[in-house]
Formats: sequence, structure tokens, C-alpha cells
Amino acid sequence: MIPKIEGKVVVGFPAVGKSALSFNYPHVIDLESSNFYLDSERYKDWYKVYCNLARDLCQQGFYVMVSSHKEVRDELCKHPASRQCIVYPSLNLEKQWITKLKSRYLFNMTEKNKKAADYVSEHYIDSINDMMNQQGFEHVVIDDMGYELAEIIGYKTDELNGYKEGF
Repeated sequence: MIPKIEGKVVVGFPAVGKSALSFNYPHVIDLESSNFYLDSERYKDWYKVYCNLARDLCQQGFYVMVSSHKEVRDELCKHPASRQCIVYPSLNLEKQWITKLKSRYLFNMTEKNKKAADYVSEHYIDSINDMMNQQGFEHVVIDDMGYELAEIIGYKTDELNGYKEGF
């Protein structure tokens, strides 16, 4: 019998480990926001479709990792998932976080990784302060670079009883 997992939407700051977690656990989906372009442009209300999909997957029992764009957070605040949290590093991790993103770009030189490294390098303090003040979410603050994302967001791998085949 497939175990029932209670889903959660997880808003994650760049490089918290959204993709890595989804590679390791079958009930975790990284809902990549860069896929919400059509002919190289995002349509005006892309975030509404994105959040609808995230909420639907959450209701099906998935942990859904989503971007931390302001419009995504505001949409989830207006129309929340059954469970949702926001994950971001503390202000005192600025240098380590920027180094982490720059290293990720040097390891995998994609446009997405470059944009993330550039954005966080220029806007770290403002972005973290904005997320700290975001209403409507359980806040999960990363204090140390040695964190385990599954653990701090409450993803309980023991609920799966070793089930690794997905749904």
C-alpha cells in the first residue's frame, strides 16, 4: 500500500536545495519557475498558474518546491496551500551564500545559475529582509551552512517506510 504523505508548498530562496531534494525523494517536486515562459516571455499572470499547480500537487501529497519571487509569495499568501513554509538563510550568512551561488555557477555555467548568482550578490540583504517580513507562511530560517533541507522543512522520510517508487 502506498503511504499517504501530507503535502506542503515550500517557497525557497535561491540555492536552498530545492532541486537537490527533489532528486533524492520521490514525493518532492521542484516546480521550476523558468519553465513558465512562452516564446521567451512570461505572460502577465504566470504566477497564478504556477501557484495553482503547486497547490494542486500539495493536495495530492507532494512537497512542492517553488521559487521565492514576490508575486509567487503574494499569490500563495492570498490563496494559501493547506501547508506552506518559506525557507531562507539568515542575514549573517550573506558571504557564504553568495560564495555558494558563485561556486554553483562555476560548476554549472547555465544562464539560470548566472542570474541567480548575480541577483543574490546584488540584493541579498533586501531579499532576505523582504522574506523575513512576508506574512502567511511558517518561516524556516537557515542559521548554518550544514543544514539538511528535508529535516528543517519537516519532510519525514520515515513516513514512506522505504517506499521509493513514487506514486
